[in-house]
Amino acid sequence: MKLYSARIPVLLCSLIVCAQLSCDQPSVPVGPKKKSASTESDESTSDEAESSVDPQPKTPVKIPAPTPKLLKKAHSVTVRLGNEAFDGSGVIIHRDDQSLYILTVAHAVRERINRVEIFAGKETPIAELNQVKVLSKQERADLALIQVPISDDIETTVARIAKLEEDDPQPAFGYSVGCGDGKPPSTHREHILGAHSIRIELESGSTNRYMWRTESPQEQGRSGGPLLDVNGDLLGIALGKYADRGYYAHLREISEYLIDSGLANLVTYPDRSQVADKPQGK
Repeated sequence: MKLYSARIPVLLCSLIVCAQLSCDQPSVPVGPKKKSASTESDESTSDEAESSVDPQPKTPVKIPAPTPKLLKKAHSVTVRLGNEAFDGSGVIIHRDDQSLYILTVAHAVRERINRVEIFAGKETPIAELNQVKVLSKQERADLALIQVPISDDIETTVARIAKLEEDDPQPAFGYSVGCGDGKPPSTHREHILGAHSIRIELESGSTNRYMWRTESPQEQGRSGGPLLDVNGDLLGIALGKYADRGYYAHLREISEYLIDSGLANLVTYPDRSQVADKPQGK
């Protein structure tokens, strides 16, 4: 795997803490209500865009609209989770005969999740699951895996983890999916600014997280949701925002977390011989 590293100023690294790098905790003001120019919702017909406050010049990136197939998959693998006072997002990464396995953020698990809603591409949930078991959580990566029982008659889709080879180019864009403001899953087009190793200060000490950084931050409620590539495969997990940028756990962090947790059997990679659907133009 090719690592794309970039140095972030020490001031930035020391200021990013769990509470700041969180877009799900209700007490933390996050994310604009309006869409920014680089975070386009493909469920909205509004052309309204928020003006940028970033003084640095930007190179415009034309991000193709997702295909109907990709949209359906994106909204089928993404779940809404939470409790009476909290809403977040997660992504289905595995299913067996009795259970679903959902990847989310560790700071969501701290909210004591007792509800998982499955949409399967619909506007309203097709199922609400209430027996939630936390299989693993890791503060360092801010990732967690939960298990919920499911019956055979409930249809679901599973997200495969994307696999970047050493000679693969860094993706310039992706599609984030999440349940912002407690709504059903929606898809935004994201300009990926690169992958960075960033030092995080936690209560237990300092650590490094390898994260994708995107031009636009997430809305509240989208933490734990997936960042997908053009095939609908998992590139990252939304962690939160800082300084009007979005941050996502890199797929390398995701794989290492699952392996370290003894859950390597849940890692499913796509068939590299498959060809991505051709995205639609604007």
